[in-house]
Amino acid sequence: MPQRPPSVRPLAGIAAGLVLVTLDFRTRALDLLPDPLGWALLAVGAAELSLVVPARAAVAAAVASLGDVVLPYRWVRIDPLTGEVVDRPSEVSLDYPEHLRWDGLSDQRALVLAAAVLLGGVAVWSLLDGLARRADRAGAAAARRRWRVLQVVVPAVWALPHLVIVLVGVLGSARYDPVWDGQLELLSLAGVVAVAWLVVTLVRERDASWALRPDTVRPSPWRQRRPGGAVSG
Repeated sequence: MPQRPPSVRPLAGIAAGLVLVTLDFRTRALDLLPDPLGWALLAVGAAELSLVVPARAAVAAAVASLGDVVLPYRWVRIDPLTGEVVDRPSEVSLDYPEHLRWDGLSDQRALVLAAAVLLGGVAVWSLLDGLARRADRAGAAAARRRWRVLQVVVPAVWALPHLVIVLVGVLGSARYDPVWDGQLELLSLAGVVAVAWLVVTLVRERDASWALRPDTVRPSPWRQRRPGGAVSG
């Protein structure tokens, strides 16, 4: 009997990891969809396909993104003229708009989160390069073209703008918002769309022979018994 393929294909596990990385579902402090777990899934899937560079980059991204798991926040009122937090609201300040303020998010911590995005971008870019090469060796020209297009689009639309958002928050006057991205939420939304495209493509290609572990693709013994096969009956 041929060996039964694993229940979870490498590309399916990678797709699940990218969903965890892209989406946030936070309580008052804890992210219930932790990024480190998502990067770990990507690392495992890449390792199963013998893609060493994306696996290592994903592990590094998982470590750097640990600071994003616990990120407490509160709602504060901001004086529109000074930009300062109103600690003791008066009747006038009660009309001031409320803003989400992340506690304990220093510039140093924000830069570590930026490093996680950079390492994640390297992991995704090198993963797509590896998948394109595997598809090319298998003669799957259409799949190779899809991976090459995604190799350009996803880092350019998702990772690079995220780095810009972090740097604007750290170096500019506005505080960095790791979830809503302040006034740059449209850039963040474009990145989500790009990753969604990648996730859908990964799920659709998960059963391709070139996207499986080498030990899951085995010839049927019945094929070997046919005339001209390796074993004659």
